[in-house]
Amino acid sequence: MTAWVIRSGQYGERAEWAWEKGYSGAGWQAVGPELLSCKTREEVQSYAAEKYAHKPQALPNITAQLWMLLGRITIGDLIVMPIKQTREIALGWASTSLQYLHNEEDPSKRLVIGVNWVNRVPRTAVKQDLLYSLGATLTVFSPSRNQAEDRLKALLETGTDPGMRQESLEKAAAVLSSVAAGDTGNDPDVPAIQQDIEEMALDQISELISQEFTGHGLTRLIGDILRAEGFNVEESPEGPDGGIDIIAGRGLLGLESPKILVQVKTPKVDRPVVQQLTGLVSSHEADYGLIVAWGGLTSDARREVMSKRFRLKVWDDQDIIHAVLSNYEKLSSTTTQALPLKQIWVPGETADTALE
Repeated sequence: MTAWVIRSGQYGERAEWAWEKGYSGAGWQAVGPELLSCKTREEVQSYAAEKYAHKPQALPNITAQLWMLLGRITIGDLIVMPIKQTREIALGWASTSLQYLHNEEDPSKRLVIGVNWVNRVPRTAVKQDLLYSLGATLTVFSPSRNQAEDRLKALLETGTDPGMRQESLEKAAAVLSSVAAGDTGNDPDVPAIQQDIEEMALDQISELISQEFTGHGLTRLIGDILRAEGFNVEESPEGPDGGIDIIAGRGLLGLESPKILVQVKTPKVDRPVVQQLTGLVSSHEADYGLIVAWGGLTSDARREVMSKRFRLKVWDDQDIIHAVLSNYEKLSSTTTQALPLKQIWVPGETADTALE
């Protein structure tokens, strides 16, 4: 068994489609069914040179990734699909070889591998070193370092990352150095790997928030964010709260609209929590409810929120991180001391490096 990461677009825009239909994340819109007739890597290279003549610098990486899809991924391999919108990782088993969906209207959804999707886990369930291994900017690659295959299999089966087995610090440091340097072990079938710096930074911020704002600390962080946004905030004390962690409103007394009730949850939120907050919003004559779901939502809870989408809003871990970044300079010194961040500028993606 080999583990493969197959992304679903630059912004993860095809992820839910792939999950629901039982396919990999597709892409490669310029590629037609002729690719399936290629028998060797050299034939794939010639075909890619024709289809991607406008991307000469990216041709080696494109060739390597198309050859992975066509010639290296086999039925029974483990497929990993990061889902950007929900900051989850989907895991399943390859059920077919590469195929071309002639009847699919969207050309970006035609080149796929069948996948029996099994599990979706939040990125917060994955340890930092494994997230680093999954952080390449490529559309298709095999995360072989940091015992990735065994750990991804455990994530698929149990939803838990067991971590590395008895690895020395020296070896772990050497692994990280080789990944950072783009070392591919001189394998011609492996594309040059570059890390997704933005994704890595978000993962590190997520881990820091998880460490520094545990339990009621997350409520204090959300309260601080709402104050930075101009709300008058009343936080419930630690302990039983009757389903309301924060009351927020505009104006000197917090009585002006929008008036918001907030429920803060670290574990995955299920449907009863959504139903409870919906009732509380009505009984307290609030305008809206906000569910802070650091661990995400169950599928039933997500459907319930959609049915109440003009009364309820959900913040998952990604929303919280972006709210922190948007308001960082206005947050309290207590928060910024616990969450020290600095802003840097890095080169963005070019036409040659953008995900398919």
